[in-house]
Amino acid sequence: MTKIFGWILRIAVLAADVYGNFANNIAAAWDAHDKIPNNGRINF
Repeated sequence: MTKIFGWILRIAVLAADVYGNFANNIAAAWDAHDKIPNNGRINF
C-alpha cells in the first residue's frame, strides 16, 4: 500500500512540476508579448 501511495505521490509531484513550468512559460511569454511594440499586429 505504501509503495502504491509513494508512486501516486511521485506522479502528482511530477505533474505539478510540469504544470508549474508550463504556467511559468505562459506567464513569461505573456509578459514578453506585452513589452513587444505592436507593429500592426493584433495584440491578444
